Amino acid sequence: MMRTEKVPFVQSTAAAVMGFGAWLPFSPLAPVFRLEPLPSGYVIYLPLVLLAYCLLVQFVKHIDIRRFKSWL
Repeated sequence: MMRTEKVPFVQSTAAAVMGFGAWLPFSPLAPVFRLEPLPSGYVIYLPLVLLAYCLLVQFVKHIDIRRFKSWL
């Protein structure tokens, strides 16, 4: 999300990467990487935290692009 000017979820693969990362601890691959699923109480907040992160990154990118007229 930070390296591209593209809008997350619409023009980039950010949603797929976050979805894969959230699914991985519940997958058959979890023991290979020694992952354990989060407690169910955290699963409720995870989408909210990810959404807040995405919005904050987009907001800061927008400010930076307006200030410096380019992205990175």
